Formats: sequence, structure tokens, C-alpha cells
Amino acid sequence: MNDMTQPRAAFTHMKDGQAEDWKIIAENFGEFSKGLPDRIMAHLRLLEGDFGISFEKNLPVTDVIWDRLGWTFGISLLTLGFIWAVALPIGIYSAVRKYSVGDYIATFFGFVGLAIPNFLLALVMMYVAFKYFG
Repeated sequence: MNDMTQPRAAFTHMKDGQAEDWKIIAENFGEFSKGLPDRIMAHLRLLEGDFGISFEKNLPVTDVIWDRLGWTFGISLLTLGFIWAVALPIGIYSAVRKYSVGDYIATFFGFVGLAIPNFLLALVMMYVAFKYFG
């Protein structure tokens, strides 16, 4: 038995039954007892689209991914449409009325929008939605 079959430091303080769970996981998913070339070949099945079974849903991972992919593409297309619907009129207005107050305001908000990190904006929007909409 080599070092790879031993539980890592996070598993040293296991309660009753957890050591057996670790052994089952190591046997089924870890393939720690095999050599490096065999482990690499076993993981190449990911290139075939076989991601195994989801721990949470107990379904094939590819099915779980495909179920959510439609919503992801739909939301992405809606977002893209919204961006174009907002940006194109503002860009046309700024091009037609150079150096006007509206041009400066639109340019200011455009730069602010570029400067705010996406994750920060998402966190603020989540907070506001939670605070006001429950």
C-alpha cells in the first residue's frame, strides 16, 4: 500500500464509518492503487464525455449539464440582446451629438460600467434583490 491510498490530512479526524466511506470513494473514484500511466488513461475517458455520476443528483453528469445548457444559452442571448439594445442607441447619440452634455453623461456611465468588476456588480445586485424583493 503506497502513500496515495492513505487519506489526506483532512481525513485524519474521521468519525465512525467515515474511514470506510473514504475507502469506498478511493476505490470507486480515486483509482489510487493504479500506476500513473493507468490513472492517466482512466481519466482520458473525460475526453469522450464520460464525466461519471453526479454526487448530488445520482445521475450522469452529462445529463445534468445538458439540462442546464438550454437555460444558459437563453440567458446569454437575452443578455446580448439587452447590451445591443442599450449600447447601440447610446453610441449613435454620442456620435451624432459630439461634446454635448448627453454625450458626456453617456461616456461617463460607459466608463463606470467598464470599471466596475462583474463579480462586484453581481454581488451588489444580489444584495439589492434580496433586500427589496426578499
